Amino acid sequence: MVVFGIDQTIPYSIEAEQHEYEVLVKKYGKEQSKNFMGDKMWKFTVDDVNSSNNILFFSSSEDGTIDISIVTDQYRKQKIK
Repeated sequence: MVVFGIDQTIPYSIEAEQHEYEVLVKKYGKEQSKNFMGDKMWKFTVDDVNSSNNILFFSSSEDGTIDISIVTDQYRKQKIK
């Protein structure tokens, strides 16, 4: 079985956004880039055996939520084919 991605949606508040961002920075370091929509992005590996790059997105949505999504390398490769 292959996991292509994980999504988590949290009700928006300034405090929740700051807390979730601080948790992500503590675990993955400062974001490496932002996409054209302003989502903060991190690339990371799961372990030394699975050295593929996974991407984590962190964004605030207009619908009043905070979205945290992980897209795996396997998913991106499938979309390219």
